[in-house]
Amino acid sequence: LGMLMSAKLRIIPSAPYIRLCYHAFDSEKDFCEFWTKESEKGVKFAEKGGDDVDLDKDNGTDGSHCSRFVEGLIFAKDRGVVMTGDFTHKVGEDGRMYRHGRWYQPYFYRHAEDVAAEARQLKRPVVEYLPLRDYYYRHSRSVFWEMENIVPLGDNPLFRWGFGWMLPPSVGFLKVTTPADLQEFYDTKHVIQDMLVPARDIERSLAIFRKHFDMYPLWVCPMTVRPNRGLVHTTGDRHELFVDLGAYGVPGAVKRGEDYDLIKEIRAVEEYVTSVKGYEMLYADSYMTRAEFGKMFDRKLYDELRVKLGADKAFPDIYDKVVEPKRLKILRELLGEEATR
Repeated sequence: LGMLMSAKLRIIPSAPYIRLCYHAFDSEKDFCEFWTKESEKGVKFAEKGGDDVDLDKDNGTDGSHCSRFVEGLIFAKDRGVVMTGDFTHKVGEDGRMYRHGRWYQPYFYRHAEDVAAEARQLKRPVVEYLPLRDYYYRHSRSVFWEMENIVPLGDNPLFRWGFGWMLPPSVGFLKVTTPADLQEFYDTKHVIQDMLVPARDIERSLAIFRKHFDMYPLWVCPMTVRPNRGLVHTTGDRHELFVDLGAYGVPGAVKRGEDYDLIKEIRAVEEYVTSVKGYEMLYADSYMTRAEFGKMFDRKLYDELRVKLGADKAFPDIYDKVVEPKRLKILRELLGEEATR
């Protein structure tokens, strides 16, 4: 437990719009190569750190230009889109205005898929201009793509026009109103995972996700991991580009009516992520044993501080906060009492 007494924030210049460029791909290899190339440009700025970073001043104007925003969406094995974005003060003539924040607009991932199809047909990237707030909250109304499971008609044009302003529903409201049978389905046949792996392993990681989850869309987001001590850090002394692969929804096997062992598949992915020195986001559904958790995350500094400050006698361990009691019970039944000690 800690109390934040003060914080120093670096404020960067903003702008009223985002110029968003959609790059469509029909090959997973081409998608991964372009995504990696665009994302790696930001590592040098992350390495500088501190208050002296001026992305606008130090940025290139040709192929070396580093976009402020890079995001990938994969809709099928060989169909995806990489979106690169930058701040801008006006809407240019090279693209169109798109006000995604209006209640009747389709879910953003659906819109991105449609624009990618347009780019594929035109055989060139498509440019749109989004208001800054609309861009930042682009996945909020659809909760990425989870809303299609919660409100199946939510993206229907008639529903959007009449009731789109009601989305997304309150998470607290959903928890209170979810029937027991549906909650059991979520617990046993529904995946919520974000795995952070080195970008050099992106293609192999996508193959692992396909094997064990077989679900789309997938969210592909860059993150620079820093060296030093702590639960999450690089293995060397340099900053390194990682990729956050997000899988949210119902696995393909479940949709096809096949047997699917959720715990077995998640544990297989967790084992792979550990093997490539990656990390599982701590909010996700975790089924690691205490020893496996300690192998994925570097606990040395955490444990030192807990003992030094007496927190080990006053507060729960991070493992017990991440792996919820019902999952601990499942692990004990599967692997024995020692698994969670």
